[in-house]
Amino acid sequence: MRESMAQLTPTFSATRCVLEYTEKFYLPLASAYLRRANDNGKCAQSLIDWKRHLADHWSRLRFCAVNIESTGDHHHFDIQVHLDEMDPDAIQVELYADAANGEEPIRQVMVRGESLVGQSVIRYSASVPATRPAEEFTPRIVPFHPEAFIPLEAPDILWYR
Repeated sequence: MRESMAQLTPTFSATRCVLEYTEKFYLPLASAYLRRANDNGKCAQSLIDWKRHLADHWSRLRFCAVNIESTGDHHHFDIQVHLDEMDPDAIQVELYADAANGEEPIRQVMVRGESLVGQSVIRYSASVPATRPAEEFTPRIVPFHPEAFIPLEAPDILWYR
């Protein structure tokens, strides 16, 4: 019992918990507050405007076409997304695959390409190693702002079906 306590106490102690929370949450949030409050709240206003923009336009986002081409060692995804009036800088298009074999989930940000059909449809592309089947990767649209904590401040996700 003493051996178990000696091995487990550093992992499950209140001191470890306070240090971890301080490093992972409190210090980054304090830094974010200072950035947002700086320059008369210019960053905070930018986040408010971004969230309003998401709320006004999120419901009109949709996937138009998804093309997958597999070669021997990679899967190439070419996706067309209808943004309507959404600012393309307010979102990211990603490929997502659930965790496998004890690893973390895969989140591959796709590269924004040219506009099609005026400005409302944009092409996104990405390649992923063919170590997993292409069917395990799902395109999705997530909110993006360099100062936002996602998904805490913008939990929306639009999945391709």
